[in-house]
Amino acid sequence: MNFSEQVKKVKNEKGITNERLSSQSGIPFSTINKILSNDAANPKLDVVIAIATALDCPISYLIDGEGEFVNQSLSEEEKSFIKSYRQLDTHGKELVSLVLQKETERIEGRAEKAAPAVSKILHLSDSEASSSMRKIPLFDLPVSAGLGVFLDSDSAETLEIKLTKTSGQADFALRISGDSMEPTFSNGEIILVKKQESVERGELGVFIGDGEGYFKRFMGDCLRSLNPSYDDIPLSNFKSLSCCGKVIGQLPR
Repeated sequence: MNFSEQVKKVKNEKGITNERLSSQSGIPFSTINKILSNDAANPKLDVVIAIATALDCPISYLIDGEGEFVNQSLSEEEKSFIKSYRQLDTHGKELVSLVLQKETERIEGRAEKAAPAVSKILHLSDSEASSSMRKIPLFDLPVSAGLGVFLDSDSAETLEIKLTKTSGQADFALRISGDSMEPTFSNGEIILVKKQESVERGELGVFIGDGEGYFKRFMGDCLRSLNPSYDDIPLSNFKSLSCCGKVIGQLPR
């Protein structure tokens, strides 16, 4: 096929009219008609580039048919899917990729058991399938802890939790002790933490102050307990203070 025929082929596959191609490429409508009717031999390079760009197609494919052209026009649903996928963390992307692989194998008939496997991963319609789970490290946060002790991988347990929008953002979990964060958080409860070096005023965070671990609300100039029986801890009391992460949730009691 020559250039004219290649343009016609791609244009028809994409459902693009001559008027739309002219508008998107900036090439006059009369010139487009001449090219498509083979009346314009050897169009200028800038015209070829403009048409290829408008068709979202490689120039080499339009000129001599080299390579393979795949219609890359996306539906609104596909665009929305891609946008959501890009917002996922690594675990979420791996899960989606696994489902896509299994479903492709099922459609192509390469794996008869692919559908049940996906059902178990995502806790879909199969009532006997288990819900999606993920594993994160679980540390103990005692009243006093040596610097970094509760974030030392050697001291961590492995906690398997159900994958949710919240738990998917957690980097580790902490088992708290004491009653300073009651009534919202009780002694022995497990909280989910997202690693970050700071939190905003009013947010709950996990901190290391002079070698001791704290789970408190950050107030800008102090750390505050949720239990009103406890006094605020001024930041000026610490020689060194660092944030280990933001508390984003807790496991059901």
